[in-house]
Amino acid sequence: MSFEAARLEELPPWLDDAVGQAFAGAHGRMLDAEQAKLTGGVLAAWLPDAPDDALDAIGRGFDILRFSGEANDLYRARLEVAWPTWNEAGTAQAILDSLHNYGITDVAVYEEET
Repeated sequence: MSFEAARLEELPPWLDDAVGQAFAGAHGRMLDAEQAKLTGGVLAAWLPDAPDDALDAIGRGFDILRFSGEANDLYRARLEVAWPTWNEAGTAQAILDSLHNYGITDVAVYEEET
């Protein structure tokens, strides 16, 4: 139920006239708008619902920074696999993948034999 509908439903009899309904309706609409903003702000912290301007902050949280000039959709795709990326961190394949993503493709990684 919206705040507007709740405010109108809860009007006491002595305020249930045109002026009271207008005031309660306006107050409820204001609360509904505020609720929508707050919900959007909370959802912005979650990658699937995050607007593009929140990606850099989310990336800092994952410690996965944006490459210079990287488009929002490519950065979002890298952030979506943050946990698998960190699980492979330090491996030869992860180093190759990171360098390739950065634009360095002519590279080989050799593991030291112990």
